[in-house]
Amino acid sequence: MAKKAGKELDLTIWAALRVENRRARRNRSEVLWPAGIPDAAELQAYMAEEEKFPFEPRQPGGVLEHPVFSSEEGRQLLERELLLAGMRIRSFSQNPSRALRPLGFSPFGLGFGSMIVTYRNCPNNTPLALWWGDPDAAPEHPFSKWYPLLPRKTYAQEIDFDVIDL
Repeated sequence: MAKKAGKELDLTIWAALRVENRRARRNRSEVLWPAGIPDAAELQAYMAEEEKFPFEPRQPGGVLEHPVFSSEEGRQLLERELLLAGMRIRSFSQNPSRALRPLGFSPFGLGFGSMIVTYRNCPNNTPLALWWGDPDAAPEHPFSKWYPLLPRKTYAQEIDFDVIDL
């Protein structure tokens, strides 16, 4: 269509950082990818339900291209606590979507596990503990049971573009 209109397009794809998250390279992943599963009954039951894509743990100590974690011990602590918090959050829903995973939206595994957020928003592929919940929800609503660390801005929320500094 551009050529028909006499236009020439030059597309350059640029990325400051590409984060590794492929299963084949999970030992060098730069997202939350637990090296093991905590011994919690609800988590063990959740893991048993996953037949299509069973969990494959990461081997600790892999060399990362980008040092996004301060240490292996710190990484494992963060993975464990966010995984357990995500399981608690899932328990608030009577019928959670299969894509609603403890470490963030994903079609498989424990969730995508991204830790990338910006001042503009917190994506839903980060752990549930970061974004799930609604501080303004009525006390009887499941969203009132968890205060998100980084509340998401949803499409349902009105945005006043006159006050946004672009």
